[in-house]
Amino acid sequence: MNPYVKFDDVEWEELLPGFRRKIIGYQSDLMLIRVEFESGIEFPPHQHPHQQITHILEGRFMANIDGEKMELGPGDSYVVPGNVPHALKCINKGSAIDVFSPLREDFFEKQEKDY
Repeated sequence: MNPYVKFDDVEWEELLPGFRRKIIGYQSDLMLIRVEFESGIEFPPHQHPHQQITHILEGRFMANIDGEKMELGPGDSYVVPGNVPHALKCINKGSAIDVFSPLREDFFEKQEKDY
């Protein structure tokens, strides 16, 4: 496996109108993803066994982790333990970096709902 990833060499995946991602790098226990959102995109409450850390690069978002809401912007982050319900709404067009542990194998399967 090549240890280097050139951002422009990775294709964007358009998952929903107004939401896309690039899987930048991964190993069995760790995954790094760049995501971009148009204003108004909303992910309803969901949960997964993976731990997640999200770092906001641009835009404004309303995060809801286990019922606790907070508005976040550039430079802010949130941490979601495995199996904890969480949701996200994009208030103003933006982008973020998602880190998952372990690897989200389901992200390699084509699904209608893929978050």
